[in-house]
Amino acid sequence: GRAPGRVRHERHVRERGFCGEIGRPQAGTLTHAGPPFRMSETPLQTGPAPLLGEHNAEVLTEELGHQQEDLTDLREGGVV
Repeated sequence: GRAPGRVRHERHVRERGFCGEIGRPQAGTLTHAGPPFRMSETPLQTGPAPLLGEHNAEVLTEELGHQQEDLTDLREGGVV
């Protein structure tokens, strides 16, 4: 068998575009395996996973109805 890290260098894997790259500020550019299938009418949307707490403000204000002042209190209290 072939080592998993070497598979991305195989010609047929590259030609089919199976592997992709995602850039992260903390980790640099990482190679990842793509989806095992493709659908012509549903294009794939890829991107990096969110960072821990990246969407806290959005969720707390838009989804849960908190005010901006609440976020300050939550941060100062060590809650978020």
